[in-house]
Amino acid sequence: MTEQDYQIYTTVWSEWAKGTNYSKVATLSFNNQQKMLIRQIFPTCNMTHHTVSTWNLDYDYHDHYDLVLACNVFHYAKHPYLWFTNVMNSCDVFWIQDLVNRQRGSNDGEQFGDDNDCMRYSYENYKSNASVSFDLSSAVNVLDFKYYDSPNENGDANHFIAKVIKK
Repeated sequence: MTEQDYQIYTTVWSEWAKGTNYSKVATLSFNNQQKMLIRQIFPTCNMTHHTVSTWNLDYDYHDHYDLVLACNVFHYAKHPYLWFTNVMNSCDVFWIQDLVNRQRGSNDGEQFGDDNDCMRYSYENYKSNASVSFDLSSAVNVLDFKYYDSPNENGDANHFIAKVIKK
């Protein structure tokens, strides 16, 4: 997570939270700073923090949440449609932040890293240059979508943050 990511989370999540009453919230692989921000936005919610060991997104999950949030998780999805289906079967609303384009590989221009990173995302006019990308609108209804540039040590990176619901 970059400082710019955190600024985007603070602004966008606070905006999206206005007028909502999410009482049961789950996060997927959040760091402590992200957890504290969600606690500030939803101070009275019942919050569950999942890791890959408590919720493997390749499988359906038995619980239901008002809201699930994931940041920089879905670029590890070998089967993104399945992951979206499993998350959406477990919540009413999903807030996701991930990659459109980012060089993470050791070779010049290589999008994917050596840590099982394997997916980039596209939506409407925001197209990934990666050899493999997934169109968000094929799996979910996108209620809000924001695209932003976030340069890193390997060059430019393009991210998105979206609020989505089940199709």
